[in-house]
Amino acid sequence: NGLLMWMSQSSWPSFMWQTYDYYLDTNGGYFGTKAGNQPTQPVWDPRNDNITLCNFTTRPYTDVTTTLTVYDLNGGVVAAETYNTPSLASNAYGVRLDTITAKLAESPTDMVFIKLVLKDSRGEVLGENIYWHNKTTYLANQALTTLADADLTASVLGQRVLENGNVEYTITVKNDTAVPAVQTRIRTISEVTGEDVLPAFYSDNYFTLMPGDTKVVTVEFNPKYLEGGGNRFTLSGWNTVAETVA
Repeated sequence: NGLLMWMSQSSWPSFMWQTYDYYLDTNGGYFGTKAGNQPTQPVWDPRNDNITLCNFTTRPYTDVTTTLTVYDLNGGVVAAETYNTPSLASNAYGVRLDTITAKLAESPTDMVFIKLVLKDSRGEVLGENIYWHNKTTYLANQALTTLADADLTASVLGQRVLENGNVEYTITVKNDTAVPAVQTRIRTISEVTGEDVLPAFYSDNYFTLMPGDTKVVTVEFNPKYLEGGGNRFTLSGWNTVAETVA
């Protein structure tokens, strides 16, 4: 119970280390925990630069592929590799694919981004992770403050009413710029109050988009919180240019 209280109460409204806050907003800690608990995923180990696979499900997979892309701080690709794994057993952990220290060394900047995507034999994504890392001094991430602005493109693909009466919107966000967009956040805003619609349930948020990447996000909420009006979505982030999505 102590852990639950610590991770659910804000120390200050702008701090995002908690999983959710007093206002029922799911913060950065929630989505970080969600990513870390993907049942099947590729993992980079900062202790030894190993790339490994884990599959904490009862289902075995065959012919899976893992795509590694290493970017420098400015979004340039410095290394790329695809690994084929004939068999990924159920309840498997630590299936080593490679040690990427040499690949990280190819970056002209100390700060790098490591993107890993694991797909099944049909090409469906089983799990993915993006890490930012200082290859010279661990956890020295100050260089992120020098990132140029990323002006993302976003649009609402559609909406539907769910059986529980909630509405669900599907939003696509694309990074057409040449720089990484770090900790991009989608917010749902009531046009009546001008405040966040809460609670709202996002399939993902506080995400990083590398140059050329696209992410599809669903947002679900009860329309009663709109108080008879409409809603809009906004984008913001560490270096994401704030804008309103129609």
